[in-house]
Amino acid sequence: MKMSEVGKAILEQIRRGGWKTGQRIPSERQIAGEMRVSRFPVRTAIAQLVKMGVLEQRHGSGTFLTKMPDSAIEQSLRDHFETSARQQGREKFHARRVVVQRRYRIGFHHGMASNNPVALSLLGGIMAYAQHREHDITAKSAPEQITPRERFQNALPDLISSSADGLIISFTMPLEILPLLKKISIPAIFLCHNPNLATEFNSISIDVAGACQQALQKLADQGHRRIAILEKAYTAPAAKLLHVGANLCKEQKLDQALHFFGNDPVSELWPRIKNVTALYVMDDVYCAQVCRQLAEKGVKIGRDLAVACQSNKGIERGLPPEVERMEFDIAGWGHLAAHMLEYRLDENLPSLPPIKLGACHRPASSKR
Repeated sequence: MKMSEVGKAILEQIRRGGWKTGQRIPSERQIAGEMRVSRFPVRTAIAQLVKMGVLEQRHGSGTFLTKMPDSAIEQSLRDHFETSARQQGREKFHARRVVVQRRYRIGFHHGMASNNPVALSLLGGIMAYAQHREHDITAKSAPEQITPRERFQNALPDLISSSADGLIISFTMPLEILPLLKKISIPAIFLCHNPNLATEFNSISIDVAGACQQALQKLADQGHRRIAILEKAYTAPAAKLLHVGANLCKEQKLDQALHFFGNDPVSELWPRIKNVTALYVMDDVYCAQVCRQLAEKGVKIGRDLAVACQSNKGIERGLPPEVERMEFDIAGWGHLAAHMLEYRLDENLPSLPPIKLGACHRPASSKR
């Protein structure tokens, strides 16, 4: 039975008085069962009757007959059903657009050690997408003894020649390589923490400060008034995180929002541990190390001290179950970057708007 026949049958049921004004009509499933059709034509016909004011849908109550259609409305409905039937009949003969999937050569540069968990997660996400779409991926790394600029400068020419279609470059690049990025002649997508890169290039920017804000807000909501931020010494302290703690201290009227930066802040923190009720650690591997050091000093995580950390979603790092986790889906970033680059290449687009990603919160009580 076609949609036009379904609509006419429902209209005839109303005209003959099968349903009374103000009465709730049978559900879509019931009508479809009685007519032995799918629910789609029934839903389409009811939608048009609602649009004409004959039926009314009330949330949580069902569909009601509000008035009997006069001759003008009835004719209008019949014309609509007939027109829809003719359009559906024509659509069957329309030629469909044939989309040919293109295969690209894509390069990936992360600027980190080949065994770095973040680099491996990114590469895993990119390769999963590339394998699904049958693209070729080339990943380049360089000796760790040289600077990130030299590492990138050495890898770039070979990377471009081996991956002539597009590049994905990770977020660990320092600002000093900006001139090199501007010289890249093929389409590229950048994953970065730095807001300057996010505004100047086609990028997926990672909102680390926003994740820190979420974690501190969570701890403050739990009643903690003295919170410390522990940040590992990779290059230099994140200036934005210094302001996050200070601003939250003012907004939440915290007693303290301390910021410790270094490779071994527990020794620095320990003399003041009695003045802190919660920690936010900026790295999950670092957090596991900090938790072990605190346990050796007799501190029980979750009872004596609340701990939250930034972690790589889906990868276990030996964190105690009591640690609250602000999860970054790093493999998902790689997957998204590959998808964005493919879209840009398919559509021959010179650029794409930047995308900003945050973190999701995993309660400590959830299962790993």
